[in-house]
Amino acid sequence: IKNQMDFELNDIAHQKKGRLNLACPRNRRDGIIPLSILEFKNQFPEIELNILESDTTGRIQLLMKGDADIAIVYPPDYDPDLLYEPIIQEELVLCIPPGHPLANSGVQRPDCKYPWIDIRNFKNDSFILQPSTAISGKLAAKVFKNAGISPKTALCTSSLHGTLEAVSKGYCCAFIPELFLKSTSLTPFPACFSLGDPSSHMELTAVCNKNSYRPKYIQKYIQILKKEAASQQALSD
Repeated sequence: IKNQMDFELNDIAHQKKGRLNLACPRNRRDGIIPLSILEFKNQFPEIELNILESDTTGRIQLLMKGDADIAIVYPPDYDPDLLYEPIIQEELVLCIPPGHPLANSGVQRPDCKYPWIDIRNFKNDSFILQPSTAISGKLAAKVFKNAGISPKTALCTSSLHGTLEAVSKGYCCAFIPELFLKSTSLTPFPACFSLGDPSSHMELTAVCNKNSYRPKYIQKYIQILKKEAASQQALSD
């Protein structure tokens, strides 16, 4: 028994054993988070990985209670008891049906990744929006406010998959986070535009509790997440 305990303690000391509790967005089952998890498991096969899905508020609460080691969020605000590690700057992309009259009306601009279009052109269109508690929902509200328009809301939902599919089929317009958009394949694919509005950008962030012990593999996971995010963003830049 003593020998077995010595082996286990040695493994723990050398980061060969442990557990990582990761609080993730419900909508990020595709893209960089699954890829980062696969790479982490390749490097740390003996580390138990526990995935906790919830909204932003729930993820921060899991972190504060000690139930999560890392929370992946778009910070609504900053708490002095938490450590914030920026992962990547992400754009909220305007997606419209491929058959929309303005689908080919974008203008190439050096400051935009996608063709730029004036959001005011869509003042009479219907939008599927994220809930006002979600960062993309808040940013969409800012974009509309800055443009001085109030388009119709066809539906409010947290499902990015369902939203993008509805846009693809011609039902409405929507705002989709850039990295989610890049991890999705649809036929036909929506027409995508940059808005040229600073409020349409958000920062994906890994958050840890300052007062909790953090094994080295926690920081290693964050490094892997950064690498996957940079790789995916570079694919279409």
